[in-house]
Amino acid sequence: MGTKLHEGLGEGSANYSLGDQKIPEANSCKYLGIIIRSDLSWANQVNCKIHKAWRTLHYVMRTVKKGNKNTKILAYASLVSPILEYGAACWGP
Repeated sequence: MGTKLHEGLGEGSANYSLGDQKIPEANSCKYLGIIIRSDLSWANQVNCKIHKAWRTLHYVMRTVKKGNKNTKILAYASLVSPILEYGAACWGP
């Protein structure tokens, strides 16, 4: 699916095709694991990452329930934190 990220100077929208098939316009697309919306809002990206990090955090909590503090910190730093930090440079300085 194609996505339109800006308004063009001309009237109407650009139509793209692959062979004889028209590529439909999409509101968002995933590129290198980052969801980019046509209105450049990060809501979908943030919600997706929060949900994935929450699931991973609960998995870590169940798995290292009886582990010591250092084990829990290492598990969080290696499994949960990268999910939240990946692509952060795109939406925040």
